Amino acid sequence: MTMFPKELPSFEILLKISECYPDMDVKACVTWIQIVHASAILQRRIERELDKENLSYGHFIILVILASKCTEVPVGSLAEMAGVGPDTISDVLASMECDGLIRQTPEPKDMRIDWVELTQEGRGAINKIAPIFFENQSDAMSGLAEEELHSLFLLLSKVKS
Repeated sequence: MTMFPKELPSFEILLKISECYPDMDVKACVTWIQIVHASAILQRRIERELDKENLSYGHFIILVILASKCTEVPVGSLAEMAGVGPDTISDVLASMECDGLIRQTPEPKDMRIDWVELTQEGRGAINKIAPIFFENQSDAMSGLAEEELHSLFLLLSKVKS
């Protein structure tokens, strides 16, 4: 679960804090806080739905990646696509394999490589949760007009990594 304070600091409080930190860009800080807050809200919404299906957000991400590939994927590539390291992917995959959502098979020509694929149960899980996820996305964004969604997309795509 993502932790985030319920009450966000006001612009005035951030201005006062900026007196101690001359390099602080208050407008950038306020905007960043709003983006992180919105992200936390969206993630909590989907986590509530995933909890009902006994899935973690990590499981969901792996299910989405595997479903989009429509074929088995090497563990290392899957970790890279999910943006996690080897230890994290190993833990997530072990849990998913225990739950019957995925199957891991070693590469016969190179035992250092394992391949991961969805099982029927994994396909069923993603097919069940995907419509709920998309409905949740639409509901969360329903307060924005089409032009606002487009503008938000363009603005957020400019954020640097």
